[in-house]
Amino acid sequence: KMIDRLQDYEKINVSKLIAEKEKSEVIVNNITSPIIVTDDENRVVLLNEAAKDLFKINIEVVDNYHLLEIIKNEELFELIKNDNEQENNNKTIDITSKNKELHYNVSSNRVRKDGEVRFTVTLMDDVTKLKKVDEMKSEFVSTVSHEFRTPLTSMNMGLSMLLEEDMGPVNEDQHQLLEAAFEDCERLNELVNDLLDLSKIESGKIKMEFDKADVRKIIESTMRPFSQQVGQKDVNLKMGEVAENAYAWADSNKISWVISNLIGNALRYTPKDGTIEIGSSLEGRHLNIYVEDTGVGIPEEYCNKIFDKFVRASNNEDENSGTGLGLAISKEIIEAHNGRIWVESEEGKGSKFIFTLPRYRHLSEK
Repeated sequence: KMIDRLQDYEKINVSKLIAEKEKSEVIVNNITSPIIVTDDENRVVLLNEAAKDLFKINIEVVDNYHLLEIIKNEELFELIKNDNEQENNNKTIDITSKNKELHYNVSSNRVRKDGEVRFTVTLMDDVTKLKKVDEMKSEFVSTVSHEFRTPLTSMNMGLSMLLEEDMGPVNEDQHQLLEAAFEDCERLNELVNDLLDLSKIESGKIKMEFDKADVRKIIESTMRPFSQQVGQKDVNLKMGEVAENAYAWADSNKISWVISNLIGNALRYTPKDGTIEIGSSLEGRHLNIYVEDTGVGIPEEYCNKIFDKFVRASNNEDENSGTGLGLAISKEIIEAHNGRIWVESEEGKGSKFIFTLPRYRHLSEK
């Protein structure tokens, strides 16, 4: 009797498990966004109908196929694969399907058990319409900025001539008004230039000249022009640990611009006798470069927002400083290098900006 009852109990449990599995599959298959689940060896565990339709997969049972066997997309695989150093990935990729170019925001998350990765769940959100709207907005901003540039240049020249009294003497009150107007004109020029740079990067019109880049040399050459500014502010600008023979696959000039922008921001918010440190470290296939300061820090709620356009942290006392575009441009440059940029900060204790670059590897090292 006991054996019979145990067998009946087992049948009931198996039935419940099958019912739950079928219910889960129905729910997943009815989600309109593509979902991909892979195991620790990058084999496919689950694909919903939206994913099968997007990648034109006609196989009924996809279990145990390697991801690249059924989805031949290297960029997607790099985000999903198990040996990727990042715990969670989020990136927008382009996919051509049914003769249409589509844009998907890919969010990939590791599922761990007992400290080991068991599954990777990837959700793909179609952002094609949003991307088109963003492109239209960028095109509009670029056009308007170009139209602003000519009259601003003319105004700048006129104000400069008046300040230098080329057209005759001016009294002290007139000089102060002209100086204020000239400063505002310079600020507008800076804003227009930043907007044009951002528009070019977003549209892919800025050409990246990738080559073997010596990270130490880039950091040293970028720090050099700041010697006078740090002296005036009594701030200590120093180089931290830099990995030996650390080479990146990068556009040296663009990376120098990013580091320069981060140092400039750090100088703005670091008080007298503070410290700004720049260094790098190796991490797998990537290089990490950081700019750390002992400044005012960034409120926690702004740490993820400051890389958006025109965003400045609320603790910025000088509302006229900067255009609010430097970090947005930096993010675009780093993402064009297939890297990422983020900030670690505590209000009142300083900030540490970190970005990654792919390492340069000789053919013999591969």
